[in-house]
Amino acid sequence: MHRAGSDAYGIALIRGALTKHPRSAELWVGMGNALTLYAQGMITPAADLAFRRAIELAPNHPGPPYFMGMAYAMSGQFEQADKIWSDLLARMPQDAPLRSGLERRLAQLREVEAQQ
Repeated sequence: MHRAGSDAYGIALIRGALTKHPRSAELWVGMGNALTLYAQGMITPAADLAFRRAIELAPNHPGPPYFMGMAYAMSGQFEQADKIWSDLLARMPQDAPLRSGLERRLAQLREVEAQQ
């Protein structure tokens, strides 16, 4: 919906889906992402709440904190993104398939932080 310029409609669709599936971590992540995009890349309190709800529902899944960190990075809040991703990396098994990608993202984030 974002690519079509219909962010508000996308949020409404996710909200509708959440009324039927309020315990879906994937939908809460989607809501956090949609709200961040709607706010032109700024993470809002509502987006933060949506990501936190996803983490609460799926505490061992890497997706919610990964996308929450991405939203904070997108909004220029690099220190918060670093903390979220560092915590995720500390909990992630050494052989996790997503580990190397997260390490790369964290290194890129730290490079941007250092340039600031």
